[in-house]
Amino acid sequence: MKRSFFVLLVLVVALVGCSSPAVPTPESPLAELGERFQIALPRITVDVDSDGTPSILGISPSILAFAGIDTEAFKLPAETVQRLSEENIQHIEVAVVDRGLRIWVNGEPLPFVQTDTASLQRTIGLLKALEVEQAGMLERLLPIMTRLGLDFALRFPVQPGAEVIPLSVVGEARQAPLAPTTDPASVIAKFEIKYDEAGNPSVMGIDAGSVVNQVLSPELIQQLQAADIQALEFRSNPTGMTIYLNNEPLPTLLWDSALLANATTLLSGYLPADSSVQPLIEAFLPTLDRADVDILIHLPLAPGATPVPVEMHD
Repeated sequence: MKRSFFVLLVLVVALVGCSSPAVPTPESPLAELGERFQIALPRITVDVDSDGTPSILGISPSILAFAGIDTEAFKLPAETVQRLSEENIQHIEVAVVDRGLRIWVNGEPLPFVQTDTASLQRTIGLLKALEVEQAGMLERLLPIMTRLGLDFALRFPVQPGAEVIPLSVVGEARQAPLAPTTDPASVIAKFEIKYDEAGNPSVMGIDAGSVVNQVLSPELIQQLQAADIQALEFRSNPTGMTIYLNNEPLPTLLWDSALLANATTLLSGYLPADSSVQPLIEAFLPTLDRADVDILIHLPLAPGATPVPVEMHD
């Protein structure tokens, strides 16, 4: 215990003395609960070597092991690190700001997640209903993490001769507004799917199993009924995509043309050249912001459940 405390103290001192400025904190941390919770740390840079072993601020994992901390849990697969290095992915940065999750790869921003307390609670409820193993841990951590000023970067080995790509500027996330397209939608798709007790889908009363190609197991239907999940809706427009649970929103994925282009470039470069998915990504991912899509899924009610009023969102 004493050694663990000593190492923790060293880490804290190192972070406080870091030259990187503190990450901006959310504007109203925990305002809904009437409590103040505000922490802003400097950017934490984690260097990953070719074996997948991470080090923070040059602190070797052997020091953490000396303190009784199992460092094997922090290692990345060596094959993954090698693949990232070969594709010249030098760093991945994640920032938790303004109750959202921003991601950069090689300094280029990707579509990001925006959330709030209510949408997080609904997401955790859905994960619990689906019996996701990490749901309990996420329930404890996410409400706190989304209110931190937190920015950390994973840096991977750089190939010999490659130009070093700088990290993003700390605080940049707040200064990068979306620029949604004003072009008319090139694709419009709006329909409702109804599932019966056996998990079979139908559209407008017509069996759609061969079209939807997603029959749900009776066991999954029962899990959803037990959690009183009556409807799921997938709504996308020029600014992003929102999933609604019982007509209430979950965290929203936000994008614009530039962010989708960055995501397309990243995925196209990382996927194998003969991947059957790559042509679909290159054809459809850049145009998601010009699609007007709304898919409303109705699930069978549990016996005695009160129906939740559900309608498509504009």
